[in-house]
Amino acid sequence: MPRMMTTKLAVAALVAALGLTAPLIAADEKEAPKGIAGPGAAPAKPAEAKPAGDAKPAGDAKPAEPKPAKPAEAKPAEAKPAEVKPTEAKPAADGGRVITSPGGVKITVTTEAKEAGAQAKDIVWVHYTGRLATGAQFDSSVGQAPFKLTLGEGQVIKGWDEGLVGMKIGEKRRLEIPAAMGYGERGAGEKIPPNSALVFDVEMIGIARPGEQK
Repeated sequence: MPRMMTTKLAVAALVAALGLTAPLIAADEKEAPKGIAGPGAAPAKPAEAKPAGDAKPAGDAKPAEPKPAKPAEAKPAEAKPAEVKPTEAKPAADGGRVITSPGGVKITVTTEAKEAGAQAKDIVWVHYTGRLATGAQFDSSVGQAPFKLTLGEGQVIKGWDEGLVGMKIGEKRRLEIPAAMGYGERGAGEKIPPNSALVFDVEMIGIARPGEQK
């Protein structure tokens, strides 16, 4: 008798003697777990993978067409107009009193004085700076001795004879003299062309009445 059968009978007798009823199953007779092939079992067939009915081969897939993004609409910035403030008119120094002579000389008193003003026949001493209407300077006594004249005697242009009347010592004036009250059509040398309007800034330095020594 093969040794295996003898072993089985011995085990069966031992079980009966102990009162055991549970059957013993040989290790090689146990059922192999499902999914695991036992010795000598036919190899399992791999499951056939079926493609999904809706799946299309990759070769037939078309890439999505990219849609160009719409550029953002740039809105022009609204320019706000600058606030224009009106220019404040400032009076000339010390009141800026303006006088117009009978001949049309515009006299702006830039510095007032309290003494009695110069009159015709008075001898006066002045400092002056003369300019054309363009602003070009053509003469000045500043830095030199004051200019001396007798007022109203025709020693100077008519604009001066009228523009200096009533001027006080220490007073300053600006004389805006039309061409007819200046050098007229003849002009004066190379610096003062014919028919030139003239502007003089004048300061009264001194006054002497007729018969007085100065």
